[in-house]
Amino acid sequence: MGGAALKKPKDSPEAAKPSALLQNLAAIAAHASGAHRTYRDARHGSSSGPASAGKQPTSWGCACGWTGSAKELLVREGGLRCPSCDGAHGLKPT
Repeated sequence: MGGAALKKPKDSPEAAKPSALLQNLAAIAAHASGAHRTYRDARHGSSSGPASAGKQPTSWGCACGWTGSAKELLVREGGLRCPSCDGAHGLKPT
């Protein structure tokens, strides 16, 4: 019965403090999520622009000088194409 007197109450100030191990794990987890986001964006490209903001681009332009609506774009096997020059690399939402 002498061992029961050595236990600390659960609501003591020492029991309320997180251990050093838990603090280290929390710091590692917070850093890891940011590091993973940086890795993912570097590997797969970050999502920015009108489409990722919840907006659909309705007007497009091409490096060849063509501008028009999204309905005018050509859909090919490799993706969207300019209806004027049939190119895909110069297309940008405007």
